[in-house]
Amino acid sequence: MTFRSFARLTSAAVIATLTPVVLVTQAPQALASPCTPYSKSGSFTSKPAGPAGGSSSSLGSLFSGSSSRGGGEQRSNYNQRQITGGPTQIMELITGTGSPNRTDLDFGVSGTDLGIAYSDNAGRSYYVFGDTMDCSSEGDGWRSNVLLRTTDQDYGDGLTLDEALTSNGWSGTGRAKEFIPSQKVGDGDNHGERTTIPTAGIVVDGVHYVDYMSVRSWHAPETGWSTNYAATMKSTDGGATWQAVDESTRTNSSHGSSTPIPGGANYRAGFEKLQQSAFMEHAGYIYRFTTGNGRRGPAYLSRAAKADFPNEDAFEYYSNGSWVKDPSRASEVLDGKVSELSVAYNDYLGKFVTMYGVEGQGIVMRTADSPEGPWSPRRLLVSADTTKVISGEPLNDTYAPFVLPNQDDQHLYYTLTSWKDYNTMLMRTDLDFVGEDMENNDHIEVSDVVATR
Repeated sequence: MTFRSFARLTSAAVIATLTPVVLVTQAPQALASPCTPYSKSGSFTSKPAGPAGGSSSSLGSLFSGSSSRGGGEQRSNYNQRQITGGPTQIMELITGTGSPNRTDLDFGVSGTDLGIAYSDNAGRSYYVFGDTMDCSSEGDGWRSNVLLRTTDQDYGDGLTLDEALTSNGWSGTGRAKEFIPSQKVGDGDNHGERTTIPTAGIVVDGVHYVDYMSVRSWHAPETGWSTNYAATMKSTDGGATWQAVDESTRTNSSHGSSTPIPGGANYRAGFEKLQQSAFMEHAGYIYRFTTGNGRRGPAYLSRAAKADFPNEDAFEYYSNGSWVKDPSRASEVLDGKVSELSVAYNDYLGKFVTMYGVEGQGIVMRTADSPEGPWSPRRLLVSADTTKVISGEPLNDTYAPFVLPNQDDQHLYYTLTSWKDYNTMLMRTDLDFVGEDMENNDHIEVSDVVATR
């Protein structure tokens, strides 16, 4: 990958359009997107580029224009804020009606979240999304998860998504299908399964693996949401078909009695620490960072030899400087509130990088010389204050920063979800400007803009 200018963004990098009905302190879910045509809650985006190789000297307009794919008009918000300076920029939306990809037209993806990215190391990258809407079918076309892929690994001019996994396999057009099934019981039913949300993805020796959590309810009072279990799916045909790995299941300490758990209920003390994951290959092991359900606890570290992954019995757990076989002894490696984390080795820095959300504060980055740490103090890349409109109401609440594969310069590229718009953005942070003075300040400069349409 080589960095290039923003030439692709000169038409319209607008943010589209789903008005929320719940607060950001609740988890992303299907009810978050009623599929209204415009979002009056506002959003924020980066200013448009000037000519190739340069930047615009004026704010310009981001509120009109047609999709580069054609076949429909991109939608815009009211009361947008533009990022006009600082180390972090929004490159573009990569999903929804406001994206150059127009995933609503090609794949029936009008609203979605997450964007967990992993590579097959053979020229393709895969993007795993959570609860997804098409905004036209019965029930807004809700799927608990979908999978898209691309050969585009040059992020400097945006990100093109080439294909979706459909009922007919991988295709450049067609409705993206749910590939991890779910019961979809009512949210008030504490015994079943509301949805199945991906949390991590990786390819190991040619086999695709996606970890996920079975969500029982989005409204657990102490943790934010509750899970029945976590488990891993695998694909041996390039992501075309998937099956559960029974021996990967980590049943939570309290699970829905009518939930179909792969391999059967198998709770062990400590499994409550293993409900959400981030994968990374290193030194012959698959390292797994985990958190409990919700966004209000620390992260833990475990690992398994590549040949034994993802059998849970093969994992060992990091415990205060040593590796043990008892998950209940796993100690914190990332303190505080850790949510939707990702981790990767960054060649430019020569360090491991983790990104995650801190509830009520924003998106942070930390670095370390080894997966075990110690991890640096947090660097605030996108603060909660940045994502507020002039009235002080919550604006473009952001979560789920997932580092993209195949990075090779000073820019850290990652996906980030806009909760209010309920779609996924491509982000870029210049690592040369991330330092100690960003422990409490993202240094993002914004200007308020009011759209007329």
